Amino acid sequence: TVDYRRKDVIDNVFTSNPLFERLFKKKRADVDGGERLRQPIIYDSLPNAWYTGLDEFDTSSKETETDMIFYWKLHEVNITLSGLQMLQNAGAARIRSITEAKMINAGMTAGDVYGDALFGDGTGSSGKTLVGLRAAVDDGVTYTTYGGITRGTDAVGTAVKGNANTAAITFSLTAMNTEFQKAVVGKEKPDLIMTTQAL
Repeated sequence: TVDYRRKDVIDNVFTSNPLFERLFKKKRADVDGGERLRQPIIYDSLPNAWYTGLDEFDTSSKETETDMIFYWKLHEVNITLSGLQMLQNAGAARIRSITEAKMINAGMTAGDVYGDALFGDGTGSSGKTLVGLRAAVDDGVTYTTYGGITRGTDAVGTAVKGNANTAAITFSLTAMNTEFQKAVVGKEKPDLIMTTQAL
């Protein structure tokens, strides 16, 4: 009598990455080409004034927008199968596809790596790693530049300063509401709040 073998593969390695899964499913990080990635930002308002009748309008020009510039980050997952493995896992003797199992593992490996990178600062692998939230939400103390813009006290530098609160606070709905309101910009508001399993 031969053993009964299930065809599905059980994952005993990878941890959950809900942020990556959400971004991947919503295609919120979807781009289709270009030498670099440019994200336009508004850092100041345009000149304006109240007027009556034939008051003279201000026609001065004012710079109010710029681009953050990001560079492509590449990642690979290696799948190597020998010719012998392919022969041994073929025909009537095959119980499950070794290639399919490796492809599932590759997808899970990539998701796990991306999930970790999303919370990182982009300094891993000699700067080849994805620039993640740690650098994005910094107030300029640890990471002085973001998207090619120096975080400073001028209008442009202030516009790319993050709002990270790393101090320990007791969880409450009031505290959550305060942090939520800090993240509202114009008509844009958060639709995702990340926390740890313990919290």
